[in-house]
Amino acid sequence: MNMSVSTASTVFFGVSGLINFFPVLGVISAERLGKAYGLPLRSADDNLVILLRHRACLFGIVGGLMLHAAYEPEGRQIATVAGFSSMVSFMALAVFSKTLNKKLLRILYADIIGCICLGLAQVI
Repeated sequence: MNMSVSTASTVFFGVSGLINFFPVLGVISAERLGKAYGLPLRSADDNLVILLRHRACLFGIVGGLMLHAAYEPEGRQIATVAGFSSMVSFMALAVFSKTLNKKLLRILYADIIGCICLGLAQVI
């Protein structure tokens, strides 16, 4: 099977985009956010829920840019900057955290995979 460079780049942007887009589902409910991050969100945490839902919206924007860039090469530069900025900033915060739970550790691993895919999309 011979995969063209264009197809491989599309696949790598697509995988990285899906990793970043998936958290947008957290906008739906506090319960979904709590499960995703391994946090017991209670009604007293309304302000935290608002911040996490906003964060989910931002992931939708970043992931959407990356998914768009998978098929539109003109958008790849800004999608790459946005994607790396998002994932590397989380990875840096997570690495220096002393209390990373299992769910956040899984997100860290997903971001590592996302960065590898995004990097491969740039070099092929």
